Amino acid sequence: MKIDSTSSSPRPDPPSRQASPAESAPQQAPRLPANADAIEISAEARRVLAFPPDARERADLVARLRQQVDAGTYRPDVDAVARQLAERLEG
Repeated sequence: MKIDSTSSSPRPDPPSRQASPAESAPQQAPRLPANADAIEISAEARRVLAFPPDARERADLVARLRQQVDAGTYRPDVDAVARQLAERLEG
């Protein structure tokens, strides 16, 4: 990644005083130059982030799987794993 220190957009001067509550109201985000970096979140990622798993439920699942692995009884459905992997890779 190349970082260009000679950016065409000037940096604002730091504030010289503390803003009052009325002045610190949320403002619209500044417009970025056309060549600015950006990210795009997929629909699936937004769905996953919108409904985080219950921490207790997740911990129980991990504990059960760990016990199965330790006992040598963990037998994943390799066809289902392969199918899901292929679906995710295809997009």
